[in-house]
Amino acid sequence: MKKFIICTRGRTGSTAIIDELNKSEGLVAAQELFIPNNPKIGDKYPLGFFHPPFNQWKLENVTWVKYLPLINMEFWQAKKYLRHIEHECDEVGCEVFGFKVLTYHFNQRKYLSKLLQQLSYNKVIFLERNIFSQVISGMVAKETKLYNSTDEVSKERQCLIDIEKLKWQVRYTTKQVQKDHDFLISCGFDVKRVHYEDFVSDRKAFYKDIFNFVGYSGDIPDVTDFKVMIKNLRDTLINYDEVALCASELGFDIEG
Repeated sequence: MKKFIICTRGRTGSTAIIDELNKSEGLVAAQELFIPNNPKIGDKYPLGFFHPPFNQWKLENVTWVKYLPLINMEFWQAKKYLRHIEHECDEVGCEVFGFKVLTYHFNQRKYLSKLLQQLSYNKVIFLERNIFSQVISGMVAKETKLYNSTDEVSKERQCLIDIEKLKWQVRYTTKQVQKDHDFLISCGFDVKRVHYEDFVSDRKAFYKDIFNFVGYSGDIPDVTDFKVMIKNLRDTLINYDEVALCASELGFDIEG
């Protein structure tokens, strides 16, 4: 079975792309398996998850690895967890399996890059987005507490953007995205950079590029069930003109 990961930062459209990939015949794609949630036994899986995240799986599956020395315990649990998912994929005839890793997961779980390479997750799709749009999306999501939805999003959501904070976050994110890419390269992964804007403008070409990279020969998947969270910036941003001027000063197109 061929394996890959999609690595990205938040607010890049990755949830929708993973959802679409999972609609492909013979290909299974999962959301953030290593999401740092703190579940309780019996909790529902997060939106878009078809398999329990690692932290939830640990609660529900007491195994012998818990008796290993603490420094090694989580590495071996995570390895057993991924092997378990791979076995399930094999049973349903899956040809290709992949899942999403947010870049900060590598900082939270220092063993993760080693684990992925041990299990042959060598191909990494590095998903990027117009950084100005990415930051705006993050600021709006944080303000409204709404990050993803399969329901229509209300047009009444409006936010006032702090311009100085916006400028700082754009500059910071620009540096971090390149740092994230360089980290993946330094780990020895085979990295392919792709862009959310290409997904929006030409889904067929976008997926053809990804499928060639991971070695999948199936058809283009159906459209995602997840909704676009910001359909019109003018309706969402109270100080749209001020934000547009900021984008221009920083060399970005506000409409991404």
